[in-house]
Amino acid sequence: MVGYVKRSVVNHHVLTATPNITVFEALSLMSYNRSDYLFIVNQNQASNASARKLIGIFTERDFVRLAAKQINLNSITIDNVMNQKIVTITERESQDIFIALTKFRNHKIHHLPVVDNENNLIGVITPQSIREIIQPLDLLRQKRVSEVMTPNVVSLTANTSILELTQIMAQQQVSCVVIVEDIVTQIPLGIITEHDIVEFCNQTLDLTIKVSKLIKIPVLSVKAFDLMWNANKIMQTRQVQHLIVTDEKNYLVGLITQAKILEAINYVEILQTVETLQDIVEEQTSELNKLNKQLLHEVKHRKLYEAKLRSSEEQMRALFEAMSDIILLVNIDGAKVGTVQILPTYYGYEEEFKINLATEMVECFHQQQTAPLWLEKVSEALRKKQIINFDYSLQCDNSERWFSANISPIAENKVLWVARDISRHKYLEVALQISETQERQKAQQLEVALTELKRAEVKLILDEKMASLGRMVGGIAHEINNPNNFIYANIQPANEYAQELLNLVKLYQLHYPQPVPEISQQQAAIDLEYISQDFPKLLGSIQEGAERISKIVKLLQAFSSTDSPKYKKINIHESIDSVIQLLQHRLQAQPHRPSIQIIKEYNLKASVECYPGQITQVFISIIANAIDAIEEKIKTSTVELQTIHPYIRILTQVTNKHAVIRISNNGAIIKSEIISKIFDPFFTTKAPGQGTGLGLSICYKIISDAHHGQISCHSALGQDTEFVISLPIQQRRLGGGTEPNIENL
Repeated sequence: MVGYVKRSVVNHHVLTATPNITVFEALSLMSYNRSDYLFIVNQNQASNASARKLIGIFTERDFVRLAAKQINLNSITIDNVMNQKIVTITERESQDIFIALTKFRNHKIHHLPVVDNENNLIGVITPQSIREIIQPLDLLRQKRVSEVMTPNVVSLTANTSILELTQIMAQQQVSCVVIVEDIVTQIPLGIITEHDIVEFCNQTLDLTIKVSKLIKIPVLSVKAFDLMWNANKIMQTRQVQHLIVTDEKNYLVGLITQAKILEAINYVEILQTVETLQDIVEEQTSELNKLNKQLLHEVKHRKLYEAKLRSSEEQMRALFEAMSDIILLVNIDGAKVGTVQILPTYYGYEEEFKINLATEMVECFHQQQTAPLWLEKVSEALRKKQIINFDYSLQCDNSERWFSANISPIAENKVLWVARDISRHKYLEVALQISETQERQKAQQLEVALTELKRAEVKLILDEKMASLGRMVGGIAHEINNPNNFIYANIQPANEYAQELLNLVKLYQLHYPQPVPEISQQQAAIDLEYISQDFPKLLGSIQEGAERISKIVKLLQAFSSTDSPKYKKINIHESIDSVIQLLQHRLQAQPHRPSIQIIKEYNLKASVECYPGQITQVFISIIANAIDAIEEKIKTSTVELQTIHPYIRILTQVTNKHAVIRISNNGAIIKSEIISKIFDPFFTTKAPGQGTGLGLSICYKIISDAHHGQISCHSALGQDTEFVISLPIQQRRLGGGTEPNIENL
């Protein structure tokens, strides 16, 4: 295993965070860096790069478990959900790949942190990094997929919700679920992994939608009789960690993962393969030594030419090595890329990291996803015979780096590819975009706050207005009610006393038919017969007036009282009739206009669930505005009063389980430019001091917010102005079955 010890499987560029960040911030950090894990280090030591105490790990599987429980990611910090039981490996042990493989197999893990003697985090080992070092291709070619696949696969249909899927993944502790057409036929449609769930939740979408939204087309699968080499090649090409295994009829039979491929590699077989390779190398080395002796003779003849070229070569090497860019020499062989050579330059940062970047660029010329575009850029530079600029990004050590390349043609089929690292510039652009987004969000929040402030202002004015009006109306009703009760209470005794006195007079007339002259004169003066007939009628009129006053007082008290926080079923017609009675004094004939006729067309049979006081307030406001509109039209009219017949028509009906109340009048019309503003707070067309502009705004809030209904206004020349109110006959409840708090409206 000498050949493997020289190449380290440890990735020193690890993604870390302190335990005080929220789960949502951790998710954003993992998504931005395209990482499936996050190491948690002690926040007191995090500032010291050489002393990061490892205290936990958070993976995509931990996030799926939280998503399944529908936990608010902004309300919980990472230290409450991280996994503190961590399997680690020392830096010295990490030099032996077999030790790392043993830990992966025994503990069934996907991330193996590398720590020093004081538990300071210095790197991480993953199955992918091991696979990049150990690639026993001959062994993979000899084994079938059926030998290493997992036959027990969790499968669901496409109609399953994402929330149910995360709950099943958390319960079954699996990293992926296969989506099938039917549980019985088991024909796979796709596969959903923990990473797909993390990416989906990072977009803060609804977890109740179907998993069919996450299925990626086409389905990546292999047959059970395929070689492991084919499965490994597909995984590397498509950059996936899971493949679906099907039989000849395309039925689901199992699942194969990168971890299973590593488990399939036997230690003894690896050692045997390495020994065989070492024997081959020794044989080839012997042959090369023979060839080397032959070349020594030829080298002597070329030393003169080398001496002449050395000077110019050293100058070019010094120029290249002084550059911090990555330089590639690309050859085109017909319609495909031939050789790609990495030219040495000054790295400026860690040598291994720079070599990895350069190697990644070379691989891009041959990868299925990037090769066509990169070949097109090289061909364009050769065709135009000029420098072509090309910006692109690479994933290296779990981070994204951006490069700007200048592609310069230097021969008929050869270009010089000079790539400069512009990651810092890109990161600044991203930071600027994030800052702009945050400022835009702040502006939106301020706009919402301003709207809420205006609503609060309207509510305060409304509350104060209604409180003052309620106190005033309640006080007036109380003051009227007291003497009226006194009058009403004395009518019956007065009636009885009057009857007794009249009966007494009749007895006197019966027993003393010839009264003295003085009594006869007084009877004639007061018209005793008329008084006897009219006095009971007078008392009846007084009683009727007192009853009417009592009824008006009850209506005033009902208007001034505060609604209870629960809906009540009422007869809308009774509410309208009570409002008409309250406004009767305004409907009667006035010196400047005739009486206003009320036309009722009541077709509503069902009771309506509402807040009675608020609905009464809406009717008062709309009917009062109708009276104002009629008086305004009469005031500006030039025709005689006898020809004017003002009216207010009130029509009720049921439409689509809604009570519809139409209140129209033949008064002044409302202009079209005003119609769109009449429900706005503080908007009024009345003269200063005659209106606050809150009446119709309050009506709109009562109908829309408190009763989930609608109110609209229609007015046009030659037509009646009409207000249309639509109220649900049965009010809907909130999630818990409770009703909204009317104090918040």
